Amino acid sequence: MSILNATCDDCGRLIGGVIYTDHDGNQRCKECSLKNRLYYLGKEHEDLEQWLKETHLAKLSQLKIRIKSMRKELEMINKLDLNKEINPE
Repeated sequence: MSILNATCDDCGRLIGGVIYTDHDGNQRCKECSLKNRLYYLGKEHEDLEQWLKETHLAKLSQLKIRIKSMRKELEMINKLDLNKEINPE
């Protein structure tokens, strides 16, 4: 029976027991592996959020502006109509 020991490629600590080999091929202790995966998940989240802002959310923002503009125009028309009813010529 042999016991496998390695050192973490990030922090250099001796790893006994479970060794995490991540997608990049580095051997890490549990703590460093979690930090590494959190970093990449955070980066993926930021990239996806940026993509949404530039594509779909930009379109939504443009639609909100158009809706607001149309509502103001409708308010102006309604005010004009109301004035005609009060002061018919």
